[in-house]
Amino acid sequence: DANPEDNATGSWDSILECAKLPSYCPAVEPSESNHLRERIKAVALDDIVAVRCRFGYVGPGEVSCTALSAAAGELSATPSCTAKVNYCPPFNVKLGNAEIQHVDGAVVGGTSTIECMAGYAYQHRTVECRPGTEMVGEWSDPAPVCVP
Repeated sequence: DANPEDNATGSWDSILECAKLPSYCPAVEPSESNHLRERIKAVALDDIVAVRCRFGYVGPGEVSCTALSAAAGELSATPSCTAKVNYCPPFNVKLGNAEIQHVDGAVVGGTSTIECMAGYAYQHRTVECRPGTEMVGEWSDPAPVCVP
């Protein structure tokens, strides 16, 4: 609240310095604790990067790189993934395709129906995702198959 006219020969309290803002956010490596499916490469400020998780895990989707200090940029969210609950893994069907309600698996109560390649017929066409152990679902038996 000083009036500049009160002190005609004033001086600055300290020397003002400009700090260079970081131009990137550092890479993040997959680990047993973050469950990332692949390395997140170093990205430029304001860039958005997808977070891809290992099977059975879900993450924040996308994160952006922001400058929070002069030391380095930081991602807007921690790029880590948490276990999906009551979830059945995707599966392959020899000589056919599994059409699961969700792209990479199904939740408990969901179903998967198979379609066989031309010239093949299905046995046990539909399976259901049921509660399993350790909060991971299991597909009902028997497993779907395609036969000639």
